[in-house]
Amino acid sequence: MSYKALFVGLFFTFIFSCKNTNRENNAASAVHYSQILKIAGQKYQTDSLPEVIRYIDSSYAAINGGSIEARVEKYDFFCNIYNNGTHDFVKARTYADSMLQIVNKSTDKKFVKERALIANYNMGDANIGLKKYNDAFKYYYQAKAIAASAVDSFALQDYNYRLGMVMYRQQDYAAANNYFKTSLRQINYGELNFQTFIRKQELINNTALTFSKQGIYDSALIYYNQGLEYLEANRKLVGKRNLVDVAKGVIYGNLGQLYTTRQEFELAERFLIKSISINSRKGFDNRDAQFSQISLAHLYLVTNKTEKVLPLIDKLKASLDSLTNDEAELRLHNLSYKYYSKIGQPVKALQYFQAFVQLKDSLNTKDRDFHATDVDELLKSIENQYKIELLQKDNHVQKLYTLVAVVILILVLSIILLISRNAKKAKRHIVALTALNENIKDKKTKLREAMAKLEQESKSKDHILQIVAHDLRNPLHGIAGLTDILKSEDGLTSYQEHVLGLMQTSCNDAQQLINEILEVAGLAEVKKLSRQATDINVVVSNAVELLQPRALEKNQRIVFDLSNNPHPVTINREKITRVISNLINNSIKFSPANENIYVSTEQNNDGVIIKVKDKGIGIPANLAETVFNTFTPAKRPGTSGEKSFGLGLSICRQIVEAHEGKIWFDSQPGNGTTFHVQLS
Repeated sequence: MSYKALFVGLFFTFIFSCKNTNRENNAASAVHYSQILKIAGQKYQTDSLPEVIRYIDSSYAAINGGSIEARVEKYDFFCNIYNNGTHDFVKARTYADSMLQIVNKSTDKKFVKERALIANYNMGDANIGLKKYNDAFKYYYQAKAIAASAVDSFALQDYNYRLGMVMYRQQDYAAANNYFKTSLRQINYGELNFQTFIRKQELINNTALTFSKQGIYDSALIYYNQGLEYLEANRKLVGKRNLVDVAKGVIYGNLGQLYTTRQEFELAERFLIKSISINSRKGFDNRDAQFSQISLAHLYLVTNKTEKVLPLIDKLKASLDSLTNDEAELRLHNLSYKYYSKIGQPVKALQYFQAFVQLKDSLNTKDRDFHATDVDELLKSIENQYKIELLQKDNHVQKLYTLVAVVILILVLSIILLISRNAKKAKRHIVALTALNENIKDKKTKLREAMAKLEQESKSKDHILQIVAHDLRNPLHGIAGLTDILKSEDGLTSYQEHVLGLMQTSCNDAQQLINEILEVAGLAEVKKLSRQATDINVVVSNAVELLQPRALEKNQRIVFDLSNNPHPVTINREKITRVISNLINNSIKFSPANENIYVSTEQNNDGVIIKVKDKGIGIPANLAETVFNTFTPAKRPGTSGEKSFGLGLSICRQIVEAHEGKIWFDSQPGNGTTFHVQLS
């Protein structure tokens, strides 16, 4: 089995991890970058690479290029494409370098560590592909140092995994086995998810394969069986994807080769056929199927079933025409040479032998530098260089600390000198401040006493007002009653009726003034209003309905814009009804006849706004600041001579503020006024 079998999980991990990206979203984007890369990963399985690139570029343009994290993930996506898919290592290195540059500019330490780790691995992989092994191992070691500094055993498994791949490729199977087993232990520190599942099943298979390459077949069988059990136990993580079957197909092929080596040909044939039946299907690992077909053909040669060899050779040729695989082609030449030698066709056998030798020399030339690299020595050299750089940094830091200490010492001495010089001044200032503080305390006490006295006087004033207003009520009720009786008498002259009408109007005005005075005084005493959840539309609608007859007296109409949705607020229903009624009454009073008054409610982020709008006389700018004052000088008669007492808007403001709300108005003299009430 070729070392290619080791890579079965790597590209699948990349493609499917794109499907499962689930990072914290930058919710401001219409389409989050993780969703873009997820779709791109799906497209890569069916569309051409240029189409995938166009999709990503246009989607990122729609979110204005995305955040730093979005761009880093995009570059990581392309690193995986070019490192593991198209093997365009120059482009892979370019994207990895861009990743490093962006990551190093970030101020988020956690983000820098996580993404610098991945970027260094990507750079190492690209340099391996470019045969720049010294640079590759430097980046691998930097990634290892980042993981070690974070005390992250799980992150170190990537490093050991990659070194295992390198040692396997150098055919140092014992070293590769140690690295794979170390990585397998470390991956158990991570959370079990799709990516760790893919990597772990690959590590189990790779460990088994390196045991098999060393001839330790019993250990290899233990790991192969463990791999099959692990795949089945975690099939749910993969869902409907074919990956579990693909991975099982690879293991079956490896088992077939192992049993062939042990001359257990019946078992070997059974596993190889199972492997081919799985991975020769469209969308599965067809390259692995090619290797299993070659192994099966060799098995038939060894067991003298030559009639079954040629159909496999023909299938392999057709497969290699559509899916190039240098190592499979090399092994096919070797197989064909042995087959034609066995059936007595030396000319054809020689042709295939020459093709085998030529291709083998070509592949060996490509890998000569790689096999000549002493990885252990190179890693030791890089580690020593890294330690030297750390020592140099430490030395530089120590010098910097020394310089800082000297500067601090100078500053401390300067501060001590300044403190000494200012101590005497401070003593004098303390004496002056103490005297000033005593003076402030005395004035504060007097001010508090004056405020308390003022508050008591205000309460007394309110109490007197209530008593006077209450005592005036009964006589006024009596006068109003007598006036009604007199008006009902027969034989009254028109002058007498006019005088009685004036008396009744005066009584009504006086009663209204008394009621408003009592309400103002009562509001001042109320500390907290009782409230309940109420639909404001209902409250406003009732107020409009009650005042509609009064508006009709001036041929006016109240138009209520009722919202479709209820607006629940927590209020004192009686008091808020009073506010709405006062505002509508004012609009009726100060609007000409035959005009409409508009009342509406609407919701906003702070709660509900009630609006009362008219086309009346408006409020002049010089009176605007006083309209909410008690007994305001801004009071004016209505358009039909209605009286104003200057208390209505003051009552409105006190009620609204007791609800933690706001009341304000917009007005243009001569063009009307709109009052706004905000309730939460």
